[in-house]
Amino acid sequence: MWKQLIVVFSLAALSGCATIVEGSDQNIAIYTSPQGAVCEVKRDGVTIGSTVTPGTVNISKSKDPIGVVCNKKGYRTATSGADSDFEGMTLGNILLGGVVGVAIDAGSGAMNEYPDKVVLTLQKL
Repeated sequence: MWKQLIVVFSLAALSGCATIVEGSDQNIAIYTSPQGAVCEVKRDGVTIGSTVTPGTVNISKSKDPIGVVCNKKGYRTATSGADSDFEGMTLGNILLGGVVGVAIDAGSGAMNEYPDKVVLTLQKL
C-alpha cells in the first residue's frame, strides 16, 4: 500500500511534461545585417540576455513578450518584439499529469515558447 502511494505521488511530482522534455529556458539566435551589433533581449523593461551578432542568448521561458534592441555605431537602433506561444508538449499533461502537470509547466514557464531566431536589419545613419 505505501509503495503504491509513493509511486503515485512520485509520478505526480514529475508530471510536468513540457518542463521535463522541453525545459524552462531556451536559446534564441539573433542575426543582424550588418553583423557585429550589440543586442539586448528585454522582458518587462529588464535586460534578460545580450549578445553580439550573430549570437545566441539563453533566456527563461515566460508568458510575457520579449523585445530585442540592437545597436551598432553608425547605424540606427533596430528593435523587434516576440510573443511567447503555447508549447504543444503541455498537452501531454492532460493525459499524463492532469492539473498537477499543467500547474508545474505553467509555474516553470515551460508551457510557453519564443521564436527560435530573430533577424533585424540596421539602417545607416
